[in-house]
Amino acid sequence: EQYIRRWAQTFPADKLDGYLSLLTARLWMAQGRYAEVTIEADILARVNPTGNYGAQLLMLAAGAYRKMDKPAQAAETLKRIVANFPESPLAIEAAETLKKK
Repeated sequence: EQYIRRWAQTFPADKLDGYLSLLTARLWMAQGRYAEVTIEADILARVNPTGNYGAQLLMLAAGAYRKMDKPAQAAETLKRIVANFPESPLAIEAAETLKKK
């Protein structure tokens, strides 16, 4: 986590474009800090709703919701990917996952 803090100090713009949020969320997923992943994704989606890393971060959030046994929130997050990032390959994956439910 200290490396991510150093990264944030060195490259503060990465917070706004979402890369720092993505790095942080990946770390938290690995640590099982699923609620924090969903909060980070929600914050980024509000600040930069069509950012370059938004689809990836929302996909992590959907996975975190599944880990927390919150299928409705996972589905809503997948719908956000399809709606906000239609050009992303993750939109196809999200749409396919939604069809399976």
